[in-house]
Amino acid sequence: MALKLEPHYCIEVISDKFDHLKEDDKMRILIHELMHIPSNFSGALLPHSGRGKVVINSHSVEKIFKIYKKS
Repeated sequence: MALKLEPHYCIEVISDKFDHLKEDDKMRILIHELMHIPSNFSGALLPHSGRGKVVINSHSVEKIFKIYKKS
C-alpha cells in the first residue's frame, strides 16, 4: 500500500536443489508454489491446508500436473 503498487508474487528456486531435477519434477514444484497464490491475488499466501477450499498436497499437485501434461 505504501508504494501504491498492486501485489506481486515471485517464486524463488534454489538452483542447488532445483536444477538437477527431472523436468516433470520441476513442473510439479512450480505448480505447488503457484497453488499458494490465492485467486484474488491479494498479496497473501494460502497455507497447505486450512479453512480455504484449496488443499495443497502431493495429490492435488498431481491432479493439476496431469491436466498440464494433457495440454
